[in-house]
Amino acid sequence: MKINTKDFYQQIYTSVRRFAFVAVTAIFVIQSSVLPLHAATEYTLDAGYDEEIWQLNKKIDEKRKAAEDLQRQVGIYKKALAEKQKKINTLNGQVGEITVSIAKVSLEADALELQAQEVKLRLASTDLKIVAKESEISKQKANIGEVIRLLDSHYKGNNLLVILATSDNLGDYMDAQQTFQTLQDSLFDDLKRMGIIKVALVSDQQDLEDHRQSLDNLQEQLDGKKEQLQSQKYSKDFLLQSTKGEENKYQALLKQAKAEAAQVSSDISSLETVAREKLNRNIKQKGSLGDDENFGWPVPSHFITSNFHDPEYPFRRVFEHPGIDIKAKQGTEVRATKSGYVGKAKTAGKGYSYVLIVHDNNLSTVYGHLSKIIVSDDTFVTKGQIIGYSGGTPGTPGAGPFVTGPHLHIEVRLNGIPVDPLNYLR
Repeated sequence: MKINTKDFYQQIYTSVRRFAFVAVTAIFVIQSSVLPLHAATEYTLDAGYDEEIWQLNKKIDEKRKAAEDLQRQVGIYKKALAEKQKKINTLNGQVGEITVSIAKVSLEADALELQAQEVKLRLASTDLKIVAKESEISKQKANIGEVIRLLDSHYKGNNLLVILATSDNLGDYMDAQQTFQTLQDSLFDDLKRMGIIKVALVSDQQDLEDHRQSLDNLQEQLDGKKEQLQSQKYSKDFLLQSTKGEENKYQALLKQAKAEAAQVSSDISSLETVAREKLNRNIKQKGSLGDDENFGWPVPSHFITSNFHDPEYPFRRVFEHPGIDIKAKQGTEVRATKSGYVGKAKTAGKGYSYVLIVHDNNLSTVYGHLSKIIVSDDTFVTKGQIIGYSGGTPGTPGAGPFVTGPHLHIEVRLNGIPVDPLNYLR
């Protein structure tokens, strides 16, 4: 049988080009670290990894169910707390309210702990998946390398020509071509499988990062709950110690606290009016205060322990909560959120110590429960300047009679009326 030499060489040329394309594709896939996520295909792990991941998923389900059960219990305590808040303002009523709140916060902390444990298990499961996929990718790389080596060793140079020239028929040649095709198909299969694994790997790596971020957020919430729990225990103990469990002493303390809160509110309103006049005169002489429109955060933490007019604030029946409480250890540096004029820097012994700063645009800020104040009345401060140190621990300087432990209380007022600080802090 005669062979068309031109067709034969064309076939050899095509095969070589195809082999070169396959080899280049293999190198590209091996080196590439990101493939389109929409190309992902379900990928099954080896039995050993699969069993371990199944066990982790079982534990994850157990943690989730336990956390859901705790959340249901939290709901029960929320209802009990709402009932307590309706009762007359007595020592027993106030102590009972704090006691229920402590139980609720404790359950919330336990639920967060379980959620954190669940996320840690998800991290372990995802880590295991990543290890499995990286191991499989290594195997696929080795397979691809071996196939390329076989292709190169079997068809290096003119081996196909030698087979044809030394044979009386095309059988050997066709066998060689079939072997080439088989190896080539195997290479494409390995490349396809490795592509699938790499897409799944990229997805797992993103899941891992998401789980880590989720864990960080949960840990911050858990820390906040633990501090809130400790604060409420402080409040209950201090309340019982300062009244010695006697109703008449509690009522006297209550009367004092209400009078002090009313006086502070009145003082802030009148002082702000006077201070704003001085500020406006200064602005006319010197121009703007020089900083941007945004309010900075007064302490490093951005974790809120009590919100503006918080319905769960333990002493809201004594006085409303016209600001927010920010997590801050006793003695944390407190900074001015914006440049302005100090209308009042009041040090009140173990009463309520605060600083009032008047800003432009009819805004002012109040920083409460300060354990130490380092600015003076009728002075200008710049944004970020230290004005004092946080307090709030019951019985310490600046804390006042009804407090919930170490924190910074901050108010933002527009035209003298308290507004939610979270709408301004950036």
